[in-house]
This record gives sequence, C-alpha cells and structure tokens, in this order.
Amino acid sequence: MAWLLTAQRPFWTALLIMAGIGGLVLASQMMLAAPIMPGWRGILTVIVGFVPELFGILGPVAALIGSVVASQSWKEGGEFRGLVSTGVGMAPVFKAALLWGGLVGTGVAACTHILGPKGRALSRQVVQEALQDGPLSPGVRLQIGGVFLGADPSGTSGAGVVVAGSDWVAWAERGVLEDGGVQLTSGQAKALDDSWRIRFEEARWPLPTGRSRPHNFSRTTPELSRHILAQRSARRDTGRAELTLMKRSTLAISAPLFAVIGVCMALTRRRPVPWAVALIFGVWLLQRVADYGIGRADSTTLAVAPLAVLCLVVVLMLRQVGRPA
Repeated sequence: MAWLLTAQRPFWTALLIMAGIGGLVLASQMMLAAPIMPGWRGILTVIVGFVPELFGILGPVAALIGSVVASQSWKEGGEFRGLVSTGVGMAPVFKAALLWGGLVGTGVAACTHILGPKGRALSRQVVQEALQDGPLSPGVRLQIGGVFLGADPSGTSGAGVVVAGSDWVAWAERGVLEDGGVQLTSGQAKALDDSWRIRFEEARWPLPTGRSRPHNFSRTTPELSRHILAQRSARRDTGRAELTLMKRSTLAISAPLFAVIGVCMALTRRRPVPWAVALIFGVWLLQRVADYGIGRADSTTLAVAPLAVLCLVVVLMLRQVGRPA
C-alpha cells in the first residue's frame, strides 16, 4: 500500500498533463480544419470530449511513469534494501504493481471501448453544429451536399457571399447560416443558362441535411463490431476497423505490463527515466508500423506485436532482477 500511494502522485500528474496538452492539440486540429469555429463553450466541449480518449491512450504510459518514479524513490530511500534484508523480498511490490496496473487497465478499457469514442463523437458533433448557425466569415469555403457556399476574402465586392447549386447561383452582401439553411440579404440569383434572374432583399435556401459517416474512432466497440460485420457482408475490406478494435484491448492489457516494467527499470538501471522514454517511443513506433502495415499483414498480428514485445521485455527484466547485484 505504501508503494501504491507513492506511485499515485506521479501517475496522476503525468496523466493529467499529457491528456491536457493532447486535448488542446487534437481540439485545435479539428477546429482549424473546420471552416467555421464554434463559440467558447463549444471549444471547451470539444477539448473535454477528447479527454476520455486520451486517458485510454496515455493511461499505460502514465502507469509506467508512476511506477518508475515511485520505485526509484524507494530504491534511493532504502525501502527496497529493507525488504530484501528482512527476507520479504520484492514479491509484494511486484504484486502491488500488477494489481495497480490491472486497475489502470480496467479504466483504460472503459475509455477506449466506450467513453473515448463517445467523447470524440461529441466533439465532432459540436464542430458540425457550428456550421448550422453562424455568420459566413470572409474566406469561408463550404461544400454541403451539392451546394457550394463561399464568402469573399476581401469583403470589398458586392458579392460578399455566394451560394451555388447544380443549375443556379446566388450572391448577396451578407449571409448567415441558420435553421438548416443559408439566409441571404441584398442580393441576386439567376439560372446558369440565364433562363431567369431575380433580385431580392432577403432570401433563404435550405441546405442538404445528409449526415457524414462516423469515423472508426467515433464508434463504440459494439457499434464498431456491427460496422465490421456489415462490411464483411458487403465483401469490403475491414482490416483498419479490426485493427482499431483490437488495439483498444491491447492498450488495456499493456497497463499492468508497464507497471511491472517500471519497477524492474528502477532496480536494474541507474537512470531509468531515459529507458522508460525509449520504451514508450519504441512501442509507439511499433503501433505506427502496424497502422501502415494494413493490407500487408494480418490485423491480429499487427495489433498483438507491441504487446508481445512488452511481454518479452517483462520476462528479460524479471530475469535481471532475480540475479545477484
């Protein structure tokens, strides 16, 4: 229990800092890619929506950091030496690390399978809703279904806003998106073949309401499983979706392995932190290789490869711990 308490502060500090920075980065990428920015409340919702996904991804990493820092503190403070000298040995610490890693893995599984996809879907919904209600800012270019919307970057010409369909075009001084349509003020409209032309003070054109397909990351595990079955029935490739599904479980399983590795690193390395960073980078690199290996290798093999490497590291480091100094 004492070791577990020592590991909590570095674990939560690392997790919250990494998730906070990651949430800002992911939210910025999503919002900068959107043509219309949501309000401040929407921006905060987007950032918070990414937090569960980041907890799932970074939980095992934070478990490694907490384990390394706590074990290094115990090594320098003499607690490990005291356990060995009393004949108790290191078994209680390894059991505590394994148990704690299992609890972290349970939280990671909840985030990766359910909470993370729901949070990402919420963030995406907030960004999409910003397109349904707000002024068309200069420089905006939108393609909604078969309708094009554009706002003059300079804002100096009479055609401040342009709306075009398959056989017509309208332009006006101002335009606002509201209630699923675009409201234009002081403009004109005409057919592309010049069969008709009108002037108006106010006009409203409805916009297509078709919803975009959700990304695999925005689907919970039950939803993603149903999507995979539907793709298989349609004889379509499911490799990327299967890899996404299996990685959610391998992340959770890696948490107890990282916790045990942290204890081993503190016992066998003079400077365990650089070794921990190198291990994190190596696992990340294996995951990126798996992402690019879709279609060249089996999805199960690609998903399990980083986990197999971690198991090998655990075995090798436990053998080192068992040797006399």
